[in-house]
Amino acid sequence: QEIPQETLYDMVLPKNSLKEKAFIRLAVTFITLMKTNCKSLEEIRNQARMADDERSLFIIDNIITPVYDKYVQYMREKNLKDFTDITIEATSICNQKEGEEYKYIIVDEFQDISMDRYRFLLTMRKGKEQAQLFCVGDDWQSIYRFSGSDISLFSQFEKFNGPTEELKIEATHRFGEPLLQRSSDFVQQNPAQKKKKLRPDKDRVTYLAFAGYEDLKKER
Repeated sequence: QEIPQETLYDMVLPKNSLKEKAFIRLAVTFITLMKTNCKSLEEIRNQARMADDERSLFIIDNIITPVYDKYVQYMREKNLKDFTDITIEATSICNQKEGEEYKYIIVDEFQDISMDRYRFLLTMRKGKEQAQLFCVGDDWQSIYRFSGSDISLFSQFEKFNGPTEELKIEATHRFGEPLLQRSSDFVQQNPAQKKKKLRPDKDRVTYLAFAGYEDLKKER
């Protein structure tokens, strides 16, 4: 006897369960990364096919595509747009029309920029004389990959934006030694991070403290 889809869903992902919440987060992350990187489902599917990745093809075809199609349908019916939709639409409008010419553009938190926002920024720079960029960011604080940020746009700034002058702010007002040195050494274990020599703005001391705990999990 055929089992209804609703029953199957409840068997696999019970309502309000941790499994269902994890699945929703995964689907949202996939769709967000796809859209912010200006990719289509077909492009991603072709990448998986070229890599002979049958598992990913199955997930794309049988899990992600139905969810995404339903999402697009819902947004269209409700006349809604998400932030990425707005960014991409604004980019298209700016490319079609003569816009304002800017001499300077300032961007804060540049380490969190995504490809869709970068393309929008390119349209803002168009003009008889390309607008100059002044961007502030810190690759040590790049934590939004899940929502589409592309750190290469920051770490390879000159490649994407032309000749660049880099100014480092290496004085910190947040804490002092020995925490500053220990935390800096830890972060720079990653060879992809930009090298910095941080120093406290004054002779501030911030002590390190290590807290231990007992594993209270009991074997059953």
